[in-house]
Amino acid sequence: MSIRELQNGVPVWTFVLSALVMALLSYGIRLIVTSDFIANSSRGALERFWARADVRRGESAPILTFIALTTQEAWSNGGADIFLRCSIALFV
Repeated sequence: MSIRELQNGVPVWTFVLSALVMALLSYGIRLIVTSDFIANSSRGALERFWARADVRRGESAPILTFIALTTQEAWSNGGADIFLRCSIALFV
């Protein structure tokens, strides 16, 4: 392979700053995903889904049913809740 080394190099502070930003971003996402709010919201969404879709726990549901009920749930709440509910549905 013909790889040429960097002529002027990259300053160390660039690496340190990039590493810190990525570490803080990753840890922040971890805190959000493992929060009680997300766990309770997703658990409630699953309970409503099972009740409305007439699907038992552990049983697979048709994808069109999932899409329809997710859209209805997001539409009934409207506004900024749509983003939050869709995000929860994707995490589930």
